[in-house]
Amino acid sequence: MYGFISIFTVIFGINVIFNELYFSSDIEHLLPLPLHPWEIAGSKFTAAFFGENVMQFLMVLSCTIGYGLAAHMNIGQWIFSILSGFILSIAPMAACAIVGILLMSVTKVINSKDKIRGISLIIMLLIFAVMALTLTSLQQTDIENFIVSAAKEEIPFVKMLHILFPQIPFLVSFMAEGNVAALVIYVLLHAAFVGIFLLIAEFLYIPSVTGLSEGGSGKTKTIKEVYVKQSPAKALFKKEMKELMRTQAFFTNCIAITFVWPIFVFVAGKMMEADFGREAVIGKYSSASGPVIFAFVITIIMTSMNSLGSNAFSREGKGIDFLKYIPVDLSIQWNVKAKVSVVISALGTLPYMLIFAIYAKMPFITTILMLIMQFLSVVFVTLMGMLLDSINPKLVWEDALSALRENYNTFFCMAISIVVAAVFGVILWLLGKAGLSAALLGAFMIVLLLIADGILYHVSMTKGIENIREVGEI
Repeated sequence: MYGFISIFTVIFGINVIFNELYFSSDIEHLLPLPLHPWEIAGSKFTAAFFGENVMQFLMVLSCTIGYGLAAHMNIGQWIFSILSGFILSIAPMAACAIVGILLMSVTKVINSKDKIRGISLIIMLLIFAVMALTLTSLQQTDIENFIVSAAKEEIPFVKMLHILFPQIPFLVSFMAEGNVAALVIYVLLHAAFVGIFLLIAEFLYIPSVTGLSEGGSGKTKTIKEVYVKQSPAKALFKKEMKELMRTQAFFTNCIAITFVWPIFVFVAGKMMEADFGREAVIGKYSSASGPVIFAFVITIIMTSMNSLGSNAFSREGKGIDFLKYIPVDLSIQWNVKAKVSVVISALGTLPYMLIFAIYAKMPFITTILMLIMQFLSVVFVTLMGMLLDSINPKLVWEDALSALRENYNTFFCMAISIVVAAVFGVILWLLGKAGLSAALLGAFMIVLLLIADGILYHVSMTKGIENIREVGEI
């Protein structure tokens, strides 16, 4: 799992690294200062690392906790495994930085943010294709044999991950066996990646960055047109959707990521096609809480990951005053932003629900209840994220990617979502063990979500709108 996380660090980190090293507005101010090139590049790498690591660490921590509980790690292993997980992204990001400096030293073909975003998108699609082909080739293999084969590095894709990220097996060795020597090697490998990066930066960073400007396509990324022939709500909805679709960082990180994941659910389903019936999905001896827990937890986590709600106002940047002074009530604008997030997130998580319902052969009434609960869960996370973002939106950013990666409201939204998903997941499981049917559990969650959504909406229309009015005021 750490290998897959590292792959995604490369996919999303390459944007962050290039933006920090080559397209940030402070470069022209830093270069004349009496600083070594490695100091400038190192400080920028550190900023990129912390910006990228905030969201990733939650995923790493989840994997560490799950493995640690299964492996019965001692207190020392727990402490050092968590600390080691925090630095997991250093090596992949250092590798991106090394490749970036070498590439920019040879050619200036990447002379704008748009080009590097296009390259990262191509890399992401290629990696997804390789993963899909790997899983498809194993469709006759049951999940137990798949895990065993992965652990023994008999699967080519997993073997490739360990070659690309040689530090990961040493971390796993420490977590499984308490091998201190493996932990030391793990740390040294990270240090080696950083050392190589700084050495290359000392000699090549200045030549590679000379002659570059902040770059860009020259086209504005924020669309502020007012559609006078349409209703204000419809015009603003179109504006929001066009902004998300036309700004590549928003499209990749907020929209595409929401719709890509169901593909892997489908591939995994094909891999287990022989016995992927109701018992295989829900578990022969599990309670009726399985479908309800699946619908609630998956929806909560995926909606918080796309950050559409928790970046709703930060995306406006310095144009936030536009919202306050156009002749459209802030309550309408709030509802439009919420509607955009709900529509995209609901459509993105819907395939999960339908695939699960079909393969598990769920009753019609349970499926309907699950879909209603999915929709209400999306509304819950959206409103919660928007409230968090209205309190302290990140309005100062150089590019759209920075608005996403450097906005800690997304981190807080995801952290709260994980806690909520875990707490109610346990409650649903206990109620299921007590004998409640899936339909009753679904109805129970629908009532709770209706109450929670009603409270959040009331707070949004009062305190949330007040927060936006006060933004920028002294």
